[in-house]
This record gives sequence, C-alpha cells and structure tokens, in this order.
Amino acid sequence: MYISQAPCAPAFRLSTAFTSNLDLLPTAFCLQTGGDASLEALSASSTANDQQARDRTEHKRSILLSANQSDAASIPMRGRNVFDLPCVLRTKPGRNDSIPTRSLSCSDKLASWQCLGLQGALLSTLIPDPISLASIVIGDHFHHIGLERALVHRVYDHVLSAPLLLDTRLQFAWSQEYVKEAAGRLDLTVVTPSHGFTWWSGGKSEYIVNGRKQGAAAGKDGRYLRKTWSQVSKPVWFSAWTKVALLAGWSSVPRMYADAKNLAVDYQERKRLLLRRHPVFSSWVGNDPKQVDHFEVDVDAM
Repeated sequence: MYISQAPCAPAFRLSTAFTSNLDLLPTAFCLQTGGDASLEALSASSTANDQQARDRTEHKRSILLSANQSDAASIPMRGRNVFDLPCVLRTKPGRNDSIPTRSLSCSDKLASWQCLGLQGALLSTLIPDPISLASIVIGDHFHHIGLERALVHRVYDHVLSAPLLLDTRLQFAWSQEYVKEAAGRLDLTVVTPSHGFTWWSGGKSEYIVNGRKQGAAAGKDGRYLRKTWSQVSKPVWFSAWTKVALLAGWSSVPRMYADAKNLAVDYQERKRLLLRRHPVFSSWVGNDPKQVDHFEVDVDAM
C-alpha cells in the first residue's frame, strides 16, 4: 500500500513528535497501554488559541454525547484533542473547527485491518484466509518507530503479520506540495474539493458527492433511485457478492446483508476477540448493524 503521508492520528502524531524523546519510550509501554505512547505529550505545549478551539470542539462533542447517552462511554477522543492523554482511539476529522464524526482515524483502521483482514466480513465468505498488507510505503512524515508502534505493537497479540514499513522520496502527483511546485507558486492556496473520486482498473470512474453519484437528484417521493448509487456502496457490493457466490456454486444466498456478513464465522470471531479483549480497541465506535446492515437488495433489478 502507498500512502502519500503518514496515516492520521497515532502514526502521524508520532512522526511529528520530537524524535529524541520518542525514542526513549519503551516498546513495552505500547504493549501495555495500547500504543498511543502519549504522543501528544511530546509535542509543543498548546497555545491559548488552541485551547479555545478545543473548548469549542468539546462543546460540539458534548452535544453529540448527550444526543446518544448509550454511546457516551465508548466514543474515543477527537483527533487533536487532549494531546497528553495516551492509549485512546481517535476519530476523524482531527481539525478543531470541524464537526465530530464516528469515523476512526486511518492509523486505527489500518491496525484493525492487519488483525482482521483487508477483505472484511462479506468477502471473507469467498476468500476465507485473511489478507494483510505486506508493505506500507509512506511519502511524507515518515517515522519508522511511530508507524511501527501505531500499526503493529499496540495490536501485537492480534496482528496477522507485521508489514514492511518503507519511505519514498517520489512525490505524489496530486499532493498540495507537488501542485504548488508544478505551478511555480509556493504561496498558492490549494482548496480540497468536496467530492470524492473512485477508480479501479477496467472500471468506470465516478465522482461522489454526499455518498451518491455526482448530479444525483431525488425523485418526487424524496427517494433516490438505484442509478444514483455509487459502485462502491453497500447495496451494489452486496449485489455483486450475491452474483459471484452463485457463480461459485452456492445453492442459495442470504437476502439480508447482515445475514451474509455473519456467515464469515472465523472473521467475526477475530473481530469479537479484538473489540472485546483489547484494552484500547474495546472502545471502538461502530455503527448499529440494525441501522446500516439490515437491508435487502433485489439482485435481478440491479
């Protein structure tokens, strides 16, 4: 896997911390506490403006918690908040002026993939052996010790294999730095677009806005037709999985997405052990399966 810069949260913060202090942190500390290694405590002290920004964000977070008290104890720390608090999962986005989400940081997700397998539950029913990353190549903010602690050491008892961590000096063609250099304007302000872009070899690329194809419009009843669904959405993936499973010789397939995922017994057991027994990942914020996985798709209509 290539990543243009160190993944967010623990891996990135460790890469930007003071190296001299970072190297003094024993590996055993990561194994005992979860691997965050108090990375923010190694950074420079916060300014008054930073504190005000954090206060505003924590106010937003308190609203989120009060809206769903049952999840209050399990919601991790915000990406850049409480730098001196180690051993916690962190959510995205990390910016103090942005609205909180339930999405975990890239470092947290990568670490979980190395324990569970890249293919997830659904594809594990067709490819049962877990697939893990053999190597991770970082383009910027590379720090081997920080990456190793964030992606390997803190899940040492659960990790399938330790990836080879490498850096490269080749620039990513669409990074902000490269765009500025190519334009000959280092003072240029590069604005991140609001849409996403999907691409795969041999497939049709898509621009995605708010989870749907660009230009999608709701019908008169307020619903969005199937043609507005992205090719990487859950219903489309489930439809593709159903067709492949039948081609592979399955006599029948579950109609409900959640039931299909539960067929991956070994994967679900690995996930259960990680999320229930690990001192840090036991606070993983997941979506309610009844809200996001309990749906059916008419394959013939796709």
